Amino acid sequence: QGDQQAIHMAMFVLSLLALASAHSNTVQHSGAKQALRASPIAHKEQFKRKLVACNTFPDDEPVSITQNRKHKLENALGYKECKAITGPIEEGDQLVFESKSAGTWTFQVGALPESDSSLLLVFEKRDEHSKVPAFQSFAFPPSKEDAQLAVIDAFKGKNGRTRVHLSDAIPGHQRAEDLDYDRVYAIESGDYDLSILVGENATSSPSKMHMTKGGDYVALRIGGSGYAHDFDEELVTFALIDSNAFMTSAVVALCALFA
Repeated sequence: QGDQQAIHMAMFVLSLLALASAHSNTVQHSGAKQALRASPIAHKEQFKRKLVACNTFPDDEPVSITQNRKHKLENALGYKECKAITGPIEEGDQLVFESKSAGTWTFQVGALPESDSSLLLVFEKRDEHSKVPAFQSFAFPPSKEDAQLAVIDAFKGKNGRTRVHLSDAIPGHQRAEDLDYDRVYAIESGDYDLSILVGENATSSPSKMHMTKGGDYVALRIGGSGYAHDFDEELVTFALIDSNAFMTSAVVALCALFA
């Protein structure tokens, strides 16, 4: 009886081995869908990061963008244009900006935030007298309670420094604030008017903007001396939630507005 049990056990083991062999052959020829795998203990975090590239360089020539000198991300990004970059962006990537006037300039992606965030990358002129381009980059921190407004001075001309006047656009509301550049403000959702302010006088027609909780927005002073001619001083306002909007950024401090 013991010999019979040993024989049956041997047959059972051989059957298992045969089944394992057949399963291995099936995996080898038809792919890994049927393979048994151990689940990993650690999972890599996948954050939602939206990268928007913007051209604030005062010039008529458009800019192309190439990732790691291989993948063309954008063929013709014009002045005052901003577009969302499709595809993953990793730390260490090189983004090459090229135009007929400004030449070729490379931005290397640094450490990315460990959270969902909106990323801004701006191609701009270094200063009024230089023809050399420069970059500004910024990541909006995640926020669900307020809208976030970056107020940026990218003007490269002879006019003096100004401020931005922000006021309620809804009749009957009297709130108003004069905002300095190179800061990010946390703002309640609502409808607002924004204009360039010199001293106590507005120098531009109000630009209306609707802001919502959790949204990221930009008010940008642009213009100045270009290669072929001077560009008018303007205040442009855009929302990051619009992939066709124009945006820029700088290293800025987070402040509370209307606290």
